[in-house]
Amino acid sequence: MTDFERIMNHFNLTAKCKRRRDAKPQLGYLPGCAFIECSHEKCACRMNDGEGLKLSEFIAKWNRRHG
Repeated sequence: MTDFERIMNHFNLTAKCKRRRDAKPQLGYLPGCAFIECSHEKCACRMNDGEGLKLSEFIAKWNRRHG
């Protein structure tokens, strides 16, 4: 397992949505773009990495805004 996969798995297991208690944020990756989607389709904690940040920086930015 790579560091990227380890970080992604840890986030997916431990992340909590502060806006909706019944929702679960999940980190995903498409080539060139990391993204976080919430299981609730109208939740505002969704975020895409359009800046090319390292994964840890992207998660830190999400945590500052939504975590």
